Amino acid sequence: MQGLATADRILFQRFGSGATVTPSFRRIHHAIEDQAIRCPTAIAAEHLGGQLTYRELDERADRLAGC
Repeated sequence: MQGLATADRILFQRFGSGATVTPSFRRIHHAIEDQAIRCPTAIAAEHLGGQLTYRELDERADRLAGC
């Protein structure tokens, strides 16, 4: 939390912990693949005004992995 403003640190401490939940997937890429199937046009990432859908993210990951 180093580098956070005092107000942000308070919010993080207040809301940053909760019940422990076991993830549905053992690997993050499996969760992304599932999301790409269920909601392919949902926004997966945004940066500097650009957007990437889950379908696009999954396709790019497959290309990178050589699938």
